Amino acid sequence: MKLLISIILFFPIGLLAQSMEKSIINEGNIAYKNKKYDAAAQYYQKATKEQNLTDISKYNLGNALYQLEKQDDAITNYNDAIKNTENNNLKSKAYHNIGNSYFQQKAYDKSVDAYQQSSKVEAK
Repeated sequence: MKLLISIILFFPIGLLAQSMEKSIINEGNIAYKNKKYDAAAQYYQKATKEQNLTDISKYNLGNALYQLEKQDDAITNYNDAIKNTENNNLKSKAYHNIGNSYFQQKAYDKSVDAYQQSSKVEAK
């Protein structure tokens, strides 16, 4: 009986936490859309630290850092997103963006490798 009461009491808290996380990511998305990439990066970092939806927040953080021309940091976050997701569409996009980051760094061989990896994941 106590277990049932505990489940009933704590279930809404989990939903609230999920909702808060999504609102943090949504705030980041709004900032990103308005080309406020520093602010967007801060929201995505906050979502990553406070919640456990690291795949989307890390991917979005990579996008913001890419726009800020912080390619090494963008690549790190894209790789983190890949490690933390089972979603092949997200993995494919992250590999593609890694390719874009390497291209910006004129690391063309690494860029091609990342694009090929994106295609392999996408084909699954």
